[in-house]
Amino acid sequence: MAKNLEVDEMVYVPLNRLGVDRTGISAFLRTKVLAVNDRTVTVDLLDHGQTADVASSAVHRNVGVCIFAVGDIQTESSLIEPLRKSVLQYCRLLLPEPSLFLHSIRSVAELRKFWERDHASCSHVVLVGHAGTQGLEFAVDGTVEPDRLGDLFAEHDAQPKHLLSLCCQTGRRAFAVPFSQTSKCETLAAPFHSVHGAIASQFLQNYFGHHFLDGRSIKVAYNKAQSEVPSGVRFRFWNRGVLHQ
Repeated sequence: MAKNLEVDEMVYVPLNRLGVDRTGISAFLRTKVLAVNDRTVTVDLLDHGQTADVASSAVHRNVGVCIFAVGDIQTESSLIEPLRKSVLQYCRLLLPEPSLFLHSIRSVAELRKFWERDHASCSHVVLVGHAGTQGLEFAVDGTVEPDRLGDLFAEHDAQPKHLLSLCCQTGRRAFAVPFSQTSKCETLAAPFHSVHGAIASQFLQNYFGHHFLDGRSIKVAYNKAQSEVPSGVRFRFWNRGVLHQ
């Protein structure tokens, strides 16, 4: 996951990849890189022992999840709010509170405000809301086109993020290409179909479970999560405008 790691860097390593039992809320051990050898790093196990070697693909420089629940007023109580709570509670089982950022918003102005404050602290973004191939629906602003939405996330010199959209049809080419081509979208996983809220929640749990708990790369985590989705619902994975099967 993290590239070009250096000795003495502070990183996050999944406890499962270290063979360490979880004793707290976080799925990660925050520790120091002691040595780098090609695609393997040696890290300090701190109170759990001496040292351990782990694949650099399992190591994160930064771990933080920012959840944007975009309200439409009509379905907020029946869909947006339950899905928001489901996503939040699952993420709370993975990460400590300082690594979670939850925003219920209805306008682009609110998105911009919260993003300015939190972008530097997060590595992954989750979008909950209504959408189609033309864009994401905001109660105040109406349909916001995918390229404009991507440009909003590029503001404030944000580092590239991994985006997970739980919004219907955002995995289709018309939305996913312009959005994933914007400068700060590292990857995009999103549903090709209209998706039931329960399936959206399940996909996120499998996706983040494989990625954060098991230390799988973002693409491997997607492959595994996709294989576990019920009802024939297809999520797609995009990188810089290119569809990866």
